[in-house]
Amino acid sequence: MATVDLQTVISSPLDVVFEALGDLARRPLLDPTVTEITPPQGTIELGSSFSGRGTFTGSDSGFDGTVTAWEPVDLIGMGFTTRNGARLVEGCRLRSVQSGTLLTYHAELKLPGGLVGKLLYRVMVCRGCRSPPEAGRAPGVAGVGV
Repeated sequence: MATVDLQTVISSPLDVVFEALGDLARRPLLDPTVTEITPPQGTIELGSSFSGRGTFTGSDSGFDGTVTAWEPVDLIGMGFTTRNGARLVEGCRLRSVQSGTLLTYHAELKLPGGLVGKLLYRVMVCRGCRSPPEAGRAPGVAGVGV
């Protein structure tokens, strides 16, 4: 499993940042790992389902997604399951600060087990490694602690 924790300040008000992150139709413009997305019909809320295609596993793959957290202007969480069995869970917590909006991001990518998982691990995480690292942490996946 690869884990990423990032933190940044965006020089826009809290409501503007939340609206941009929660607009699934615009997600491919903000996230280069999402190539297309079909947002849910109607208002987005906790449990809303969506689908699309993305490259966050190293190759273009279809995915099904679910909104796992939705607390307007505070928290957005999403879970993605790809057609090849990989799972990505991500969350953004937002907080107003003097210079704009503090965004704290956490994501976990879990690849499928077995032969497919080993192949994906070698292709996207550790080119040339003989075996996955101990404790399941991917080398070279860096993040700024939150």
